[in-house]
This record gives sequence, C-alpha cells and structure tokens, in this order.
Amino acid sequence: MEDDKEPPKGFPPGAADHINQDIYGVGYKRPPKATRFKKGQSGNPKGRPRGIAPDLSLSDEPVLKAAFEAAKKTVTIREGGKLSTVSIPAALIQSGINDAFKGNARSLGLMLDVMRIASQAHAREVKETQATWRKYKDEYAEALRDAERNGLPPPTMLPHPDDVVIDDEVGVRFIGPVDKEWQRRLDETIALRDVLIMQDELDQRSSTRLDGTPLNDPGGALLLALTLDRGVPQRLRLTDAQVLRMQMQYMRVPKRKLLKDLYRAWRAIRRPTPRGFIFPARETIAERLNFVYAFQRAAIEGDIDLDAISRGEFDDNFLDFLSQNGRSTEGFATV
Repeated sequence: MEDDKEPPKGFPPGAADHINQDIYGVGYKRPPKATRFKKGQSGNPKGRPRGIAPDLSLSDEPVLKAAFEAAKKTVTIREGGKLSTVSIPAALIQSGINDAFKGNARSLGLMLDVMRIASQAHAREVKETQATWRKYKDEYAEALRDAERNGLPPPTMLPHPDDVVIDDEVGVRFIGPVDKEWQRRLDETIALRDVLIMQDELDQRSSTRLDGTPLNDPGGALLLALTLDRGVPQRLRLTDAQVLRMQMQYMRVPKRKLLKDLYRAWRAIRRPTPRGFIFPARETIAERLNFVYAFQRAAIEGDIDLDAISRGEFDDNFLDFLSQNGRSTEGFATV
C-alpha cells in the first residue's frame, strides 16, 4: 500500500486520516484506516480454530460421532457396468475422482491433495514398520548368537526372522507362522509331507491295490509331498538331495518293516489308513491339484462367492465353474 501523505503540522489529532481519505479516497489497496492491520498485532489473534479437546471422546461430540459411524457403512456403486459394495469414504473418493476426470477443477485439486497426503502418510507408515521389524530381526540374530556362544538351544520366537520380509510397498510381509496356531498347521503339513515320501516308496514296490486292481501310475504321493513342500517357508523346504536321501533310506527298509512303519506314521499324524494302503495314482492327484489351483484363482478374482459356498449355497457362477472343471456339487466335498 502507498504511504499516506502527512498534512501540515498543527492540525488536530485524527485530522490526518480524514484528510488522506478525502483527498485520495477509499478503495482498492486503500481500506479505511480504522480497519487496517496494526503494526505488531496479529491479524488473527485467536489463531486457528482448535479441533476436539484431547480429553473429549466421540461421545462428547455427537456430530463427529455420527460422522464416524456413517463412515463405517457401505454403499453400492456402479463401476464399468458392474455393481460393487464399498465403504462410504471409498465411494466419496471415487466420486471425486470421477468428477476430476470430467474436468471439474475443484475436484481435481482436492483429489490431488488427498492423494498426496495419503501417499505421504503411507510412506511414513512403511518407514516406521520397516524400522520396527529390522530391529526385531537384529535382536533375534543377537539372541541366536548368544545361545550359540553359551551352548544353549536356539530361542523359539514367532515370527522367525527368516520369515519376516522387509517390503518397500507395505513395510513387511510374513512368509511363515506368526502365532502358535499357524505354527501348529505348519508342523502338520511338514509331518504329512514326510509321511508321503515314505508312502511313495511303498507305492513304487506295489503292483496292485488293496482291492486287487493293478497299480499302473504310482507317484501320486510324491507329487503331493513336493507340492506341500513348496508351500512351507524356504528355510524348511527340502532340497533335492534331502528328498533323494530320504528315498534311499526307505529303499533299504524291508517291505514288511516298511508296511509297519508306514502304518504307524499315518496314525501318528492322526490320519490312520489300512495296513498296505496305496495312494491314488499320479494322474488323479495331478487332476485334483489343478482343480484346487483353479478354485483358489477363482476365489481371489472374485468369480465365486466363498461365503455362500461355505453355507452350502451354490449360485450360477459356482455351478458354471464346477461344470468347466468337470465337477459336480456332489463331488465337490471330496476334493
């Protein structure tokens, strides 16, 4: 703003303001003197409006509580001709993105700001998560070294540090057990894998099944064992040399003893089988595994409704899936 002209000395107090306003007027870049900011005084003495006081909860703020509860609800929206159910915040963001693509400058600016803030928040979370789990891996490694130096068994911790993968996208991924229940299921899988390798040796020595039918395609047990092995953490997988060593060990066992050991092994993992049980043929196991892979893929892509299937409700999509894979609803439970 231009400097105000000072009137001659001797004028009464306040006259200078009136003279300047009368001569130069009030307008653009010349607000009235009484409404101008004063030197040394904030133009916003109360500061930025405060949010919720730290000692208040949502129950003390009914409007915010209502907004919080509403945000947890879902709505149905149409995307590309397909209906989908999403949360209200997700629907609002999608609506803003659609408006931005239609040329709405206000929506475009708002969405860019929201995405920038979200990206920054995500980057902070990833960084904090990575720091936490790197520290965990370092501490576990030190505990292992201490146990080795003192001649003690290695400590048991979940998750195992080798199963903790530092990830730039999400911060951390786990490729092994993180709790006792997961560890129990993993132990069962490994035990089943090892029994199947023993079972394969008996299958290779047999020419007929218990019912007298010929055994023309052995190897189903080994195929399933190797498939299970690929599903366990890398640190617990068998190398080719280890598998060969196990096979050679069972090859040296007399068939009579092998029958007894295998019978006991199946009972030990709570899967009792008749003495002399022969595993299904390799082709049969391969067909079942292919169906399992197809089922998992359809579930991940949302082509089938797992919740409905778990309730025994088979919709048209699932019936079509079964038909494409040569299955029926009666045979589905036996897979």
